[in-house]
Amino acid sequence: KGAESDPGHRQYKFTEQDKKKFREDPAYHLDFRKRIEAEINGLFGMYRQGSDLSNLFRKVITDEMHRRMGPGHDELKSFIVPKWAPGCRRISPGDGYLEALVKPNVETIFSGIKKVTPEGLLTDDGVEHKCDILVCATGFQVAFKPAFKVINAEGKSIHDDWGDSVNLYFGVSAPRFPNYFTIVGPGATWSNGTLLPSIETTIEYSVKCMRKMQHETIKSMAVKQEALDEIYAHFDEFHKSTVWQEECRSWFKDGKVKNRIYLWPGPTIHFLKSMKEPRYEDYDIKYRYKN
Repeated sequence: KGAESDPGHRQYKFTEQDKKKFREDPAYHLDFRKRIEAEINGLFGMYRQGSDLSNLFRKVITDEMHRRMGPGHDELKSFIVPKWAPGCRRISPGDGYLEALVKPNVETIFSGIKKVTPEGLLTDDGVEHKCDILVCATGFQVAFKPAFKVINAEGKSIHDDWGDSVNLYFGVSAPRFPNYFTIVGPGATWSNGTLLPSIETTIEYSVKCMRKMQHETIKSMAVKQEALDEIYAHFDEFHKSTVWQEECRSWFKDGKVKNRIYLWPGPTIHFLKSMKEPRYEDYDIKYRYKN
């Protein structure tokens, strides 16, 4: 709705009348939420490389970027408009970003940064750019591995067990680390839909496992490596035809251009259905008592 009134600002601010309608008509509110989810899940086809929807999005987004930067600025447009398909990296920039780059009081530097100096920044072309304030806002690193130490019964940490890769079942369980559950870790729906339902479903999944342990006097549950290997084999095959495997560096690939793609192979609704009930046959279960 926001785009209808101002194409440069797509966020819609709900009016008090909207909020009142949501409060007083739960069925309308639920239908509104379902329509948003359906729309987002229905756009999953854009992530299929070379699909009509992907090509359409490339054209629409490219045209919109050019519109926001206005006439001219050819060097900036050549530099900033991606060569890969939309979605290979997280779709951005946000409202106002491109407009700011073409302001008369803004100079866009295309050369890489060589080092920080007492006066400012020295770029690869040998030019020093003096500045008063340096803001580091180049992105963020997703914690593929926990910042705290997690050590299993063999005395091995997740960092040691995983090495330079990732080893997480459904983004929730790690082989050889019993009773360890994470929330939408690598392999979940980070880019292919809304994240909140995935968070809720992952928590429900973990709680179901915990309840089973409580009710059946289970000592530990550790997901089998074979089960995860089969899932990753499906990941690799599925992503051969998605835009995420194109020549872009993204945190979906652990910050690399070429790497395994740690994104769920399907839309959010597919992830939710797959996570609805734990597959206990994929776990090694140890009971507290032999009987």
